[in-house]
Amino acid sequence: MSLTKFVNKKVLKNVIVMLKNGDHSSIEFDSNDDCETYIITNPIAFLKYISDVLLREYKEKYVIVSMTEFPQLLRVLKYLHEKVTEGKDIYQLDFTKQYNRHLQSDEVNQINLTPDIGHGDKPFSFELVVVIDPHSLTLDKTNHTTTNNNTSIILSTVDSIYIHQYSRYFTLKHGGRFVIVNDLDVLTKESAHSFIKYVHALSEAQPIFESSKKKIFNQDFIINLFIPKAWDSWNKISLISKSSVFHDNNTLLNNVEIIQQLDQSYNRFLSFDNMESNFKFEDYPLLSFKQSNTISTPPTITIQQRLSFHDLLNQALQ
Repeated sequence: MSLTKFVNKKVLKNVIVMLKNGDHSSIEFDSNDDCETYIITNPIAFLKYISDVLLREYKEKYVIVSMTEFPQLLRVLKYLHEKVTEGKDIYQLDFTKQYNRHLQSDEVNQINLTPDIGHGDKPFSFELVVVIDPHSLTLDKTNHTTTNNNTSIILSTVDSIYIHQYSRYFTLKHGGRFVIVNDLDVLTKESAHSFIKYVHALSEAQPIFESSKKKIFNQDFIINLFIPKAWDSWNKISLISKSSVFHDNNTLLNNVEIIQQLDQSYNRFLSFDNMESNFKFEDYPLLSFKQSNTISTPPTITIQQRLSFHDLLNQALQ
C-alpha cells in the first residue's frame, strides 16, 4: 500500500492599495479570505512600504489613486513605475487588447492595431484605478459645500476642468481606469474590494446617475463618470475644455498639440535620475502645476452659458 503525498497548494489573495491625500499621514489595513486592503494617506511618506507590498506575490494587484495634489501624485507614480516593474508587459498587452476592442476591430482575438503615442505606453505592473469626487475638482480645499445631488454640480471653473483633464491624461498614460464618484468617503478599507469588483464589471464608458446608485456597505454609492481602460484619447480629453466657456484659457489642455507637449515633458520627468537634487517642476513645460493660492477667478457668465456636470459628462463621452 502506497502513501499518497498531500501538498498544500498556496492560495493567493488579491491586494488593494488606496493612495490619497489628507491632513495626517496614516496606514489602515484590513484583510479577509480573499483580499488584503491598505488605505495609505499621504503616500509620499511611505513609498518604500508601498513598493514592498506591491512586490509581494498576490493573485491580482489593484492600486486606487485619489490624489489631485499633482506634484505629490507624480512623485508617487514615478517611484512605483521605477520600483514595481515585474509583469508590466502583461498589462501592456491587456491595454492593447482593450484598445482594439474599443475600436471594434474586425480581427477578433488578433492584436493588429498599436495604441496611439501616449496611450498606455507607461503601464504599471498592477491595475490602476484613478478615482476623484466633486470635492476633488477644486484647488480650494477649504471652500467645500456638500450637495445631495452631485449630477447638478456645475463644472464652470478653470480649476475643475484643469484637474479633470490632467487626471484623465495621467490615467490614460499609465493604462488605468478613471472614475468620478459622488463621495470618496464611501471608499474605506472595508468597502474598497466591493468597489473594485463593481468597477471591473463595467466595460463601457458611461455616466451613471441617481437611478443607478449602488449600495456598498449600506452607503449610497454613485458613479458619475466611468472611463474604462484604453477607451480614452487625447481628443476626448481636450474636448472637456474646448466644450466649455474657458476654451481660450491657456492653462487647459485645449488641443492635441498641447497634450503632446505635456506628454513629452512627462516622459522626461519619468526618466529623470535623481529626484533628490536639482529637480524643479518649473523646468518641465506644462508640469509646473497651479497651486491652491493661485486659483483662477472664473469670468462672469450667464446661466445659459454654464455647462452643467451632466452636460460635460455627455460631451466627454461622445
